[in-house]
Amino acid sequence: MEPKKRAFVEVLRVVVFDRMKELGFTYAVMIKRLGYSETKLSRIANGLQLPDCAELFALLDLVDEKALGQPLTETVREHVWGLYLRAVEVTRPDLAEYYRFKKEEEDIRRRQHAMAAERASRPPESAAEDDLDKEHAAVQLRDEAARLHGQIARAGVPLPPQPIVTPPPGAQRPPAVDAMLDNTAWLLDQVEQALIRQIARAEPVDAVSDEETTFTPSRPAPPPPVPRPSPFRSTAALPSGEIARRAGHAAAYLLSFAVVLLCTVLVAGYVLDRLPADDSSPSPSRGADQGGGASGNTTTTSDGGSSRNPGGAGGAGGTGDTGSGTTNRGTGNSGSTTRGGGESSPSRLPAPTLLQPGDGAVLTHSPRTTRVEWAGVTGASEYRVEVECQHCMTIGAWSPQANTTTTDTSHSFQWPADNEGRWRITAIAADGTSGSTSPWRYFRYDTSMQAPVQVSPADGTVFEAFPRTTTLTWESVSGTSRYTVEVEFYDTEWRPWIKDETASTSYQFDFVGAQEGRWRVTGIAEDGSSGPSSSWWHFTYTV
Repeated sequence: MEPKKRAFVEVLRVVVFDRMKELGFTYAVMIKRLGYSETKLSRIANGLQLPDCAELFALLDLVDEKALGQPLTETVREHVWGLYLRAVEVTRPDLAEYYRFKKEEEDIRRRQHAMAAERASRPPESAAEDDLDKEHAAVQLRDEAARLHGQIARAGVPLPPQPIVTPPPGAQRPPAVDAMLDNTAWLLDQVEQALIRQIARAEPVDAVSDEETTFTPSRPAPPPPVPRPSPFRSTAALPSGEIARRAGHAAAYLLSFAVVLLCTVLVAGYVLDRLPADDSSPSPSRGADQGGGASGNTTTTSDGGSSRNPGGAGGAGGTGDTGSGTTNRGTGNSGSTTRGGGESSPSRLPAPTLLQPGDGAVLTHSPRTTRVEWAGVTGASEYRVEVECQHCMTIGAWSPQANTTTTDTSHSFQWPADNEGRWRITAIAADGTSGSTSPWRYFRYDTSMQAPVQVSPADGTVFEAFPRTTTLTWESVSGTSRYTVEVEFYDTEWRPWIKDETASTSYQFDFVGAQEGRWRVTGIAEDGSSGPSSSWWHFTYTV
């Protein structure tokens, strides 16, 4: 799974599904309340399907509805939506902009509803007391809706037609604030209708449908084919005596065929056994391959004579077998002859498996004492170690830094500077034969960037405050342009809660619950390379 999508899925599971489980609500309750199928809700919970923006709104609102007195904070909502939009940018980039507009429209509408509800709760005589100016909340809300309306139009999303509404004669004008809120609602309705149509055009149809759909053909279906009468007479219409007679004939035919087949096999075997053997063709173990071959080797025997060994060098067809052997005539026993060539060469040793440092490793310690390790190879008596450095002697070229042998499975050396290096190993057998060489493995040094020094909260801090708003701070690191902040919480195992980037040396967030957490920071250079991470510091919330 893509990392950005995985981050969203893990947070959604904690915020929605684990939270609903803590509140005692099962999948069945969620399915009934949301109107989803069990398959769809399971696919969303397991990360197999990314919810659309309306489904995400419904899931978060469900938590607020069921968690009486403990709704989701705006910080948590914004965090979930931030991860969701990042996941959409990767999985469906064509929908990301529309979902961002939809999120902004929902935020403005929520504030408009809250302000309208507050106005409705006032006594009638105070409804027209507010004076409008550009700093009034209703004016600012209307301006935000108008700005979003303009962004939708500039993005090429077709807006619905704007009907001209004329108030009836004698109608009383509403107070200025209420009119401003009504105008805001009208703009948001325009935006919502446009986005719903645009998203419906772009969103794919789910592979697993929530409801059965009926297909209405565009033209009448053709009439069913008229069954043709079978040319064969049905056995059900035959008398029982006729059926028995036909079955007997079929059995007789099968038995006759089996007897003929058996006789044919027996005769063929007898004929093949009677054919004379052809000794004129040379055996593969005695003669040369196809083509004229030279005569075999002559070997002196124990009684001073000589014996002729068949075989020899092959002709045009290939290399023939070279014979060698002796015959002991003094004892009368025939000696053994080895055919098929001389002694076979020993198999080549395989390439060693490289262990540490990993390929592409960035080393930051100083002094630059480097240790390389590999797995031993059976049959090897020593290993050749080759180390090269780029730009150390000539810009753009690799120059040797070490070329030595060792009987160990590790080797240490001093690295000259913050340069890229590579190393490889070759196993050597006891007879000095070199085996296969491993591929190059690369590493580089960067001693300019160090791990960030954490300041607060200190390792082991216990918090007894609610809400669980937490601020992390650390010291700046030279050579970094930004930092990666990681926060995890413990729930039978460590689970990720936040992984975000910031250019500041502090970061604020709302923690997930009354449980243990931990955090660390990593510096990132201008070129995007990461430096060493700080150690994990732990903290605990009790409420």
